[in-house]
Amino acid sequence: MPEFDASSISARLKVKASSSGTAQLSFIIQKTNEQGRRRSMQDLAIFISMFGDLLAFGFGMLGAYYIRFHSPLVEKLAYRFESPPSYLKYMLFGIFLYGIISILGGTYHYDTMMRLRRIQWKLFRSLFLWLGLFLLLTMSLKLNPEIDPVLSLAYIWLCVPCCGLALMLWRWILHMIHSTELIAMVLRQRILVLGWNQEAIRLAKAVSGDLGNPFAIIGCLPAANGTYSSPPPAWVEKLGNYDQLEQVMENGKIDIVLVAELEPQMHDMIKLSKMCERHMVQFKIIPTFFQILLTALVLENVSGVPVLGVEHIPLARTGNRILKRAVDIIGGGVGLALSIPIILLFGILIYRESPGNVLFSQIRRGRHGQLFKMFKLRSMNLGAHKTDNLSQSTFRNDPRLLKIGKFMRRHNIDEVPQFWNVLKGDMSLVGPRPERFVHASQLEHSIPYYNARLNIKPGLTGWAQIHGFRGDTDLNERIRYDLYYVENWTLWLDFYIMAMTFFRNKNAY
Repeated sequence: MPEFDASSISARLKVKASSSGTAQLSFIIQKTNEQGRRRSMQDLAIFISMFGDLLAFGFGMLGAYYIRFHSPLVEKLAYRFESPPSYLKYMLFGIFLYGIISILGGTYHYDTMMRLRRIQWKLFRSLFLWLGLFLLLTMSLKLNPEIDPVLSLAYIWLCVPCCGLALMLWRWILHMIHSTELIAMVLRQRILVLGWNQEAIRLAKAVSGDLGNPFAIIGCLPAANGTYSSPPPAWVEKLGNYDQLEQVMENGKIDIVLVAELEPQMHDMIKLSKMCERHMVQFKIIPTFFQILLTALVLENVSGVPVLGVEHIPLARTGNRILKRAVDIIGGGVGLALSIPIILLFGILIYRESPGNVLFSQIRRGRHGQLFKMFKLRSMNLGAHKTDNLSQSTFRNDPRLLKIGKFMRRHNIDEVPQFWNVLKGDMSLVGPRPERFVHASQLEHSIPYYNARLNIKPGLTGWAQIHGFRGDTDLNERIRYDLYYVENWTLWLDFYIMAMTFFRNKNAY
């Protein structure tokens, strides 16, 4: 974490208190200059990253040109022009187009400047969008149709890996530079936390454990009542009392005042926001009264009155639901067809160990709490369901488990009949795992926000499962992972979870 000299605050305050008006003016000018220098350095870093992206993209296009027209691979790629045309204007146009796409795509922002993976995702998203637009524009609107021949399609396609590799290499080098403590101290937004509670603890862990985090917690002050709900960690410096907040802000080294505990009354909150505005410091609040679906918080205007509330989650949108359902139908059909031999094989093994029905069903809660019958391969002795109400999850080495049942649970084989539930529309390929009705009706009263998972369909696998939260594990953490999925759903996240399900089977028993 960046060093923050709290003693310098006290020294400056003493100078200010004992100085004349001229000295006070000098202090204010020094503070303003320090803030301005930091902002200018951050703007410069964004400009350098933008300029470097365009330069790397240009080198990528040059590399693609060399491979297409001057490398031994030419004959294998496509038809070779007898005399390669001048592609300079195409390159300049391509660089300009990529720059516009990247800017409009939100690539250059303070919050993402130090996050390598997020930046790479934005860059590659812009690259593939560029490919489509560049193909469309250069093929339909040739820059000089009377002189230039048709642009080589092989060259355009080569631009994608060449430019992608150049961008990735450049951004990796830039990330190494940004990660050095000297540069990071300038680029990070410095946070002063007002109060300290569980949300602040979670934020502190995330910030301290991520070198690419664009924020740094430099200290804290107690809430308006003079106390902390939870003790701050040793590395977070206590900078004084609540009534010293404005004095602390006057040193010019704070970018954000983050209110963690909402102890102040409304007039105190207004006073705080005005104080931050006066010192050009951002004013932010951890919305402790909205513990769920935080990314869905929207500020609405209701008859001229600003209202903050939870708006629609991604899968509340019709287009997203149709897209997810289409993937479910295709994946469910393919999965069911491929799993029929597996069901037959393990059905025989189950019957040999424990004669009786090899399939069994349970009533589970689905989307909006609707009940449905979920199917599984039987992994326990006959009659084991009669004691299901005694525990929420199956324990490790449960005596009711069959020998073949342990193997099936370890590799999620007992779940394959649920492809039928996916095809029927009761379930999705990916989503929170459905609970048994008898347990769900109890857990909704003991675990906060438990039923928020029911905004979407349950799934064969989920975000919590690939992170090891299955079986007899922390239910609160499992719900937290489920809620993360609910509010951050994307189709690519679904594909990632499905792929990781085959490799992550922690606590599968």
